[in-house]
Amino acid sequence: MRPPVWQPLLIFALFVVTIVTASFFVWTWPASGINGMLQIDALVAGVIAGLFILGAAVATYLWWRVVVVRLEAEGYEHHVRQLALERHYDCFARYANDLVMLLDEHGTILDVNERALEAYGYPRHELQGMGLAALRAPGAAAEDLGRWSVGGVVYETEHHRRNGATFAVEVSGRRIEIDGRVFLHAIARDISERKHAEERLRLGATVLDNLQEGILVTDGRARIISVNPAFTNITGYRPDEVIGRTPRMLRSDRHDPAFHQAIAAAIRASGHWQGEMWNRRKNAEVFPVWQTISAIRDPMGRVTGYLSIFSDLTERKSAEDRISHLAQHDAVTGLPNRGLLQEKLSSALIHARKNRAQVAVLYIDLERLKEINDALGHQVGDAVLKAVAARVTEQMRHSDIAGSMGGGEFVKVIADVANPAVLDGIVARLLRRLAEPYEIDGRPLNVTVSIGAALYPDDGADPVTLLRRADTAMHQAKETGRNALSYFSAEMERHVSERVAIESALRHAVERNELKLVYQAKVNAANGRVVGCEALLRWTSPVLGEIPPSKFVPIAEDIGEIVRIGEWVVAEVTRQIRAWQAAGLATVPVAVNVSAVQFRNLGMLSSVRAILADSGVRAMEMEFEVTEGVLMLQGEATQRTLDTFKAEGFRLSIDDFGSGYSSLGYLRNFPIDSLKIDRSFVTDLPFDQSNVEIVRAVVSLGHSLGLKTIAEGVETKEQYEFLRDAGCDEVQGYLFSRPLPAEQFARVLTGVPAAAVAH
Repeated sequence: MRPPVWQPLLIFALFVVTIVTASFFVWTWPASGINGMLQIDALVAGVIAGLFILGAAVATYLWWRVVVVRLEAEGYEHHVRQLALERHYDCFARYANDLVMLLDEHGTILDVNERALEAYGYPRHELQGMGLAALRAPGAAAEDLGRWSVGGVVYETEHHRRNGATFAVEVSGRRIEIDGRVFLHAIARDISERKHAEERLRLGATVLDNLQEGILVTDGRARIISVNPAFTNITGYRPDEVIGRTPRMLRSDRHDPAFHQAIAAAIRASGHWQGEMWNRRKNAEVFPVWQTISAIRDPMGRVTGYLSIFSDLTERKSAEDRISHLAQHDAVTGLPNRGLLQEKLSSALIHARKNRAQVAVLYIDLERLKEINDALGHQVGDAVLKAVAARVTEQMRHSDIAGSMGGGEFVKVIADVANPAVLDGIVARLLRRLAEPYEIDGRPLNVTVSIGAALYPDDGADPVTLLRRADTAMHQAKETGRNALSYFSAEMERHVSERVAIESALRHAVERNELKLVYQAKVNAANGRVVGCEALLRWTSPVLGEIPPSKFVPIAEDIGEIVRIGEWVVAEVTRQIRAWQAAGLATVPVAVNVSAVQFRNLGMLSSVRAILADSGVRAMEMEFEVTEGVLMLQGEATQRTLDTFKAEGFRLSIDDFGSGYSSLGYLRNFPIDSLKIDRSFVTDLPFDQSNVEIVRAVVSLGHSLGLKTIAEGVETKEQYEFLRDAGCDEVQGYLFSRPLPAEQFARVLTGVPAAAVAH
């Protein structure tokens, strides 16, 4: 860079003017000498002035050269610096991690750096000439180039690579002017990782905000710095109420200092602790939590804070308590079950042993619960169980215990029995109370119970033995009759052993051909002719001998073996009918008893159909006798079964009529052919006036409904004559015939009087 020429010329002119002016004054200065001397002085002055002017010119030139050289040096230095700066900027733009682009004022790309080529995947010649808008991903925010200014603009959008992949970018745009031409300078920064990190943080914050577990974070001094919403929901404390305080504010009084010291020691040792503890809510309620506490460390391993995560266990604890209660209590009645009852009884026995007292164990069985459930529904059955449980627990002393064994069986333990007379009074009142009618859903319902009693220490010294022997006594009470009580005795053990032996042998009676049928005639009361018979089951065991039906049939019903035995009876009857018919005998309808257990068996109807189909016997040649109790307690299921049997041609009869306790109005709903008057009403005829009236009423009722009446258990001529005169249609009993084997009953079918065959 050179200085302007006028600067040295101006300086030289100033020098010349100064010198000339000085010379003029010297020349015109008054002198004392002669004129010649004046001329010499003027000449000298002119020469001196000329020399000064020459010196001024040289000095001016030298000064000017110095200035020029200095300015040229400064210009060169500036050029070097500018060149270095341009090279540095070019290096920065070319190799910067951001995407640097130079565009014209219309947004067309003029040049890009190396990072942009890598990011977009285009070669340079393809990017050059491409509009910035062409790099924008579909649906992304558009660039408004009009907003780009010298001050610059920053915005976020999405660009796409050559392979179609999109990524988020932050664009910094600026308008620049070079030599009067406008350019756009853009720096795009790939912010995909930042966006992903922000998304992760957002998701993390969302997760923390929506976690059901409470979270609190403290600093290194255990001061709370952050909590999540679940913390507030669980504890009741707002964030502003806890931040700056320590978690000690949540401590309850359920733990001693040693507990918290152990937690601190575990965190110091391993940086972690978890376990169950009790905390306190804002409302002072103590609640259980499962808590995890972890130390937060920096890269140097120093503790910078603590993270605590806890779950409210209140509901789980309640559920566990409920599960524990259900595990130890009967689901219907809420009474202790067998396990808990034995624990309580064991404690009662320990107390009695210390005080030398007696303990009574009462085993209570609710009869016909299955029939109630089937006839009226399990809801009614459960209501009955609750009502019975309420009466069992009435007037219980603190030391007494009540429990449910399931299946309609209850146990009541009477502790500290003073004397047998007091116990007898307690049990008698309990029996009477349980026998009173129950009102279930607005209807009265009668139930019967049997109670067995065992005493400590006479009948046993441990819960298992006492319960077993009370159960044994209860079964003895059931055999005695309804609403009965039995105390345990040694004889009952023998009876139980006998029952076990019968159960074992009975399970194999069918396949071992130990069962047989005998037939007892039914006689027309008016003319004495045999009009039918009843097949009666007998069992002779090679080990136990002959066992009466009254003993083995109830056991067969209890163990479910009666279903298989019933199928055998039907098959044997049809086989015998075919045998009599093959012998040319005129057969009569054969009646077969059907138990409640058989009626509950869904496969009974199909089984009977299959047996008749194989034998060729017609349905009208058979009759089924069902007890009144079955009809009254089975409901709609029995109605459908009986209707089906009747529709297929079978005869149907109610056995032991009059011994039940249900409404006679049910008779109109069932397709019954005949009523069999229970033998208990026949025994004292015609001398018991009440039985006389009952029999006449039953006969009249049957005839009014179009039903035949049959009296069983007729053993005397007086009974027969009364029944005949009362209008009873048929009679059955020892007066006419004892039960006969099939070959002997064949003679009856030939016309020989049944009484003559029997004798």
